[in-house]
Amino acid sequence: MNPSTELYALLHQFIDCISYVADKHAPLRKKTVTVRPYTPWCNEDIENKKKREKRKAEANWTHTRIEIESHILCQKRNKVAHLIRKAKIEFYNQSNMEYSEQKKALFQVVNKLLHKSRCSVLPTHTLEEYISNVISAFFENKINKIRKLLTTLVQNLKLMLPRSSSTQHFYASSLSFPLSLMMM
Repeated sequence: MNPSTELYALLHQFIDCISYVADKHAPLRKKTVTVRPYTPWCNEDIENKKKREKRKAEANWTHTRIEIESHILCQKRNKVAHLIRKAKIEFYNQSNMEYSEQKKALFQVVNKLLHKSRCSVLPTHTLEEYISNVISAFFENKINKIRKLLTTLVQNLKLMLPRSSSTQHFYASSLSFPLSLMMM
């Protein structure tokens, strides 16, 4: 490869050469990082020391497959689980004491503990127009059903009532009553 005489071409050759050497001797590696939710009860002793001991015991057991290493791993795992359980209890007891007077904050802690979250009662969709059309169609159908029911009621009333001048007045007032109920 001959070096170029122009500055930009020479710069591109240099970058290509450095990239080739870096890719050959130190290729890119992909690493998967698990993002865990925030746990307010975990302290540094649990996070670092005890979990590290458990991982070390697990590595020893995977390499040797000796039964004593399996027992050591179980002890370390149970110790870490016990410490986490104890830290959770202490954290929630302390939260209970802090928020004993503040009922709203106390209920928020309890809901978080029980994994309760507010969920939307509305259907989820990206198009607002679609949702509004669905809701509108629902209520239009509901109103149409009520109108049909009212017309059948009125027709049944007409058939049941005899035709006379005294019932005409009664008929008109009886129709206004269900309609006034509907408008409420």
